[in-house]
Amino acid sequence: MSMGKILVCGDVHCKKEVVDKALELYEENNCDRLIFIGDYTDDWNDTVQQNLEILDYLFSLKYDMGDKLILLLGNHDISNWIGGEFECSGFSEIKHVQLKFSYEGNKQDFKMAHAENGFLITHAGVCIPWLHYFLAVTGNQDLNVECLQNPRKVAALMNRYASELDLFSMDDSPLWARLQYSLEDFYFPRFKQVVGHSPVRKILWHKQGHMFFIDTHSTYSDGEKIGDGTFLIINPDGSVKIV
Repeated sequence: MSMGKILVCGDVHCKKEVVDKALELYEENNCDRLIFIGDYTDDWNDTVQQNLEILDYLFSLKYDMGDKLILLLGNHDISNWIGGEFECSGFSEIKHVQLKFSYEGNKQDFKMAHAENGFLITHAGVCIPWLHYFLAVTGNQDLNVECLQNPRKVAALMNRYASELDLFSMDDSPLWARLQYSLEDFYFPRFKQVVGHSPVRKILWHKQGHMFFIDTHSTYSDGEKIGDGTFLIINPDGSVKIV
């Protein structure tokens, strides 16, 4: 699907200023869609109230913007929503007890993946081993060849089975993978991807994986910024611009 110019924002982690900056750039650059890549909750020294406020803010924006705003799920979102085997760093039972109702009550606002302008956009990225597993378990293994080349097909299948979270629980899944450490071409599908999840100092192009890493808003435990706070624009022809 190609709608027009899209702006993609990396992990938010309770930072309202990141959301506000994304909205500002969305308007300034005349974008047609704004995509958040997941991990809206959990930050160093956060409070339950900060987590609730960022979720309420995003849900309000989704209500106002409709399909022009895409909220993808990240591993921290699943952790705070479901807990149990999906717990990750920053998890606390106190947060989980309160946040799970906010996630559950607005679950229709989330997607597991989005494809547009030739890119697959997910929280942590899709690799071939997980994709083969996913297609086999869901009875779609006959689509292996097509899915290696077609991000729209992959996104549609991921969203169809998004409620079956066990499919996304393993370390190399699109919620948890650390694909920046994989350097073999054969490990990745042929289409281009945009992912967050792994903090980077600046938006990074991973040549072997054909993917951009855009988690430039995360911080160290003392609040010092890891990245430069930039965002990625993807044009209808697939060209990109860092802003």
